[in-house]
Amino acid sequence: MTETSPIDAFQDGLIFEDYVASMTTLKRHMLEQYETLHLSEAIKTEFANLIEKHGQVLTLVMTEDYCPDSVLNLPIVARLAEAIPAMTLRVIYRSDYPQLADRYPAADGYSHIPTVIFMTSQGQELGVWHERSAAAREFLANFEKETPQPPKTSAGGETTLAFKKWAKKRLTAQKEAYQNGLWQETLKEFMALLKK
Repeated sequence: MTETSPIDAFQDGLIFEDYVASMTTLKRHMLEQYETLHLSEAIKTEFANLIEKHGQVLTLVMTEDYCPDSVLNLPIVARLAEAIPAMTLRVIYRSDYPQLADRYPAADGYSHIPTVIFMTSQGQELGVWHERSAAAREFLANFEKETPQPPKTSAGGETTLAFKKWAKKRLTAQKEAYQNGLWQETLKEFMALLKK
């Protein structure tokens, strides 16, 4: 079996609107983040200048619809792609491309979502970004220190009510932090990748 390349996966991918329409989990949260996120003209111009030096930039996002980090970060990529004609976004489900996902491990050696792959129209990689920004990792570490995670599953293997409540509280805190500016840290990391 031939392994799928990022450019092939991009060609198979969904546009943002179709991906959101296909979501069965966290769809409302994705739409809320998308609706509240607006890019300034200065950000659009700065990012467009970075993108345009590469000609056309194809942006492939590997994710799953249950992923809170995708809810927070995919709208950033979508807004950029809307604002910049030289940037095209496609979204794929990681579970449909396990071999491709395995080719893009994070620093810890594991596949994380979302994984954002920036590449030229010929498929040359410009940069790969994983999961969440360093500032968002720090935010989550502080949240989890103040609000420790309860057991995820019961003896019977079911997700516990305590964990569900904790996960909802964590996502709410993350969304508020992003809406108050934490999303800009993701944008800075995207820009750093494209400046290389």
